Amino acid sequence: MLFSQKWMRLGITTVIVLFSAGSVTKVAAHHGFTGEYDASRPLYIQGTVQQVRWQSPHSTLIVELPKNLEVPPEFRQLSTSELGSDTQKQLTVSPDLLGTRSRVEFPPVSSMVAPLQDRLQVGDSIQLVVLRNCQPPNQLRVLLARLTDGTTVARAKTANQVNGCSS
Repeated sequence: MLFSQKWMRLGITTVIVLFSAGSVTKVAAHHGFTGEYDASRPLYIQGTVQQVRWQSPHSTLIVELPKNLEVPPEFRQLSTSELGSDTQKQLTVSPDLLGTRSRVEFPPVSSMVAPLQDRLQVGDSIQLVVLRNCQPPNQLRVLLARLTDGTTVARAKTANQVNGCSS
């Protein structure tokens, strides 16, 4: 009986340790501790909001982009504090996003999400500046969001921005 209880405790401990290790790996991958967002290729997105999810840690939008889209002149003239001078100069539209429904995520900071929560709804038009994660699944992270009423929220720099993806 004593021998059996020892093995049972060891088995339970092993399961707990293995489960915990798997959970930590998922959290690290999700939060992008090793993720790198390509600041050398900031992307402009404009479209119609198809889905809004206000959730922790990352609120997300699904945005339907038109087949034809160009960076408007006013986005090339945003103040440095809103976007950063390098981002302004390099802002482009990614051809692979045109005519698609794209998922974008907000960084886990309330200063970007709170001003939009009561204003942004399905069917609204939105303009975004995003960075693409260099690592799969290559999610799009919002740097700046602007609503049609002019409400603008921005986060000029994130800790894990890189100047170009290595692969």
